[in-house]
Amino acid sequence: SAPPAQALTAATEVAEAPGPAEPSPAERWALENGAALDRRRADAAAQAAQMQAAAQAAIAQFHAERDADLQGRRDRNAGAEAEFCRQRDALLAVGRAWEQVVSLINLKGKDEKRHKRVERMRHLLLQLKSEGK
Repeated sequence: SAPPAQALTAATEVAEAPGPAEPSPAERWALENGAALDRRRADAAAQAAQMQAAAQAAIAQFHAERDADLQGRRDRNAGAEAEFCRQRDALLAVGRAWEQVVSLINLKGKDEKRHKRVERMRHLLLQLKSEGK
């Protein structure tokens, strides 16, 4: 058996050991704060997932609208090109060479800056047209 001094210290240690007593205020705060942080993390994760899903939907809509717009532009450009070629061929089918050239250019100046740059060319074409060459 154990000496009486050791038995006495073991008995006092058991008596002094804290039992399932109420946690201290710092421990209670740590538990409550940990639970609150867990809730905030879960809410933030749910909000992030929701925002990501909304962003993906917006991107998909953007691409769909852009593709439709591009296809519409392609169709309009193809139609405009076909119309331009038809008009060009119709103009070049008749008349003399200078009449054809004059019919392809704009002899009415809309822009003063541009008008000054092509004034000499316009003058020469009108002169050649009036000469009948």
